[in-house]
Amino acid sequence: HYPFTFGFSGAFTDRKNHMMILESFVAEFGNSPHVRLRLHGRGGGDYYDALVNRVRELGVTNVEVMRA
Repeated sequence: HYPFTFGFSGAFTDRKNHMMILESFVAEFGNSPHVRLRLHGRGGGDYYDALVNRVRELGVTNVEVMRA
């Protein structure tokens, strides 16, 4: 189906490494409209904010960060 969706769900903490998933996804797919990444979690505070800011810095529109 279009777009193909990658997803990950886990609490927003360093140890779950959402940031590495984001960086790896962007390195492989860039801002392709054919794929998207959805990162889901709860909590996070500063880590969540840093993740959202990194998505903005990268300028990708195919990544969604969702907090439960």
